[in-house]
Amino acid sequence: MISKFYNNVFASAYHLYSKYYPPPRATFRSIVILALHIMGLLFLCLAIAKRAFVLDLSQYQGALVTITIGVFALMLIQLTKNYSKKRTDAILNEFRSCPSKVRRVWGFITITTLLLEYIALAFLLSK
Repeated sequence: MISKFYNNVFASAYHLYSKYYPPPRATFRSIVILALHIMGLLFLCLAIAKRAFVLDLSQYQGALVTITIGVFALMLIQLTKNYSKKRTDAILNEFRSCPSKVRRVWGFITITTLLLEYIALAFLLSK
């Protein structure tokens, strides 16, 4: 179920970017959108844990920035390996076989979930 969601997010981002960029760039930009979704969820979980358990992470700010950059870079590498040319073509063929209304809904879901993750994160981190 989760994999289907992220595959559709990837395909809808690719569908948007393929209008403006050649396939290798569109693939990488879609992978970045996917990584931003996953990082948003990780930050949201961290913010919920911080709020629920009253954690003070201010002394670890430097380490958290370094860890965040490292995790994001590793995630990009893993997603690039995961979304190979063959797998990307299979996902895109499945996505293109859907009706245009379904593709539009997935595009809307992609943008909405990305924004809502970071809006919820901002509300959780505000005082």
